[in-house]
Amino acid sequence: MASRNQVQAIAIVTAMVAMRRPKHPTDKYHLGPNQIAQRVIDIHRLGTTLFRLYEDDSDLPKSERRVKREAQLEAKAAAIGHELGVSLVFQDDPRGWPVIVLFPGETSTGAEPRLGGRN
Repeated sequence: MASRNQVQAIAIVTAMVAMRRPKHPTDKYHLGPNQIAQRVIDIHRLGTTLFRLYEDDSDLPKSERRVKREAQLEAKAAAIGHELGVSLVFQDDPRGWPVIVLFPGETSTGAEPRLGGRN
């Protein structure tokens, strides 16, 4: 079960993606609000898994299997982000949020929406 802060973060990112995503009338694969929300939740879940892996990495040496798993999860999240029209930045520091959402034309300022992790 997501905490209240996580639910709020997911709702905010979902609304931001929906508002900033360009509308293409000829787009067969247009995402509605429910699909956008589901994709944001998927990114959040992947971010939570990455957070656990990053947390374990600070205590244990990185195995080849773990490195491969992290790369797969990051690639999956990045693909979902691409589908939403946003780019994702991954931080492997377990003290912060593992996934930062950047909208087109924006650079990292420290105030971007962040997903995954624990409160």
